[in-house]
Amino acid sequence: MDRNLPSHDPLRPGGRNTGTFSVLFFLLMTAVYLLKVNRSALFLSEHSVSLLPLLWLCSPLVIFALFPLYSYLTARYRGAVILAAAALLVAGSLLLFVPLFAWQRSVASAVFYVWLDVAVVFLIESFWGVNGDYYSLEGGKKYFGYIAAAGTLG
Repeated sequence: MDRNLPSHDPLRPGGRNTGTFSVLFFLLMTAVYLLKVNRSALFLSEHSVSLLPLLWLCSPLVIFALFPLYSYLTARYRGAVILAAAALLVAGSLLLFVPLFAWQRSVASAVFYVWLDVAVVFLIESFWGVNGDYYSLEGGKKYFGYIAAAGTLG
């Protein structure tokens, strides 16, 4: 091991996956914010801005309704399985919005707005759950800052 590396360096053997987690979180947050910009534009092209508070109310209600299912799944499966399943579910459901937008753009824009909020919460929660499974308390203290910084850049 190179003695010139500081003890908190994420490239040291104890943090060997910190770079991978950082890149993944950067990509996740980049996708989230690109989708959120488009989501807002799609919604506002079909509806008045006065309807946004209603959607802001719907999002936590849907999250609250789905959280028991998420808790049930996380109690039975490893974080990596949950994250992979959540990512596949989100990607697959994104494809379902294509015909929905073609068929009923007004309804699709409202559903997509709430759906994206819900998907983001569960994806980010799952991502940090995987990190919590992988790192010890000490490792988390050392490396979570690097991973969060990468997400901030995204």
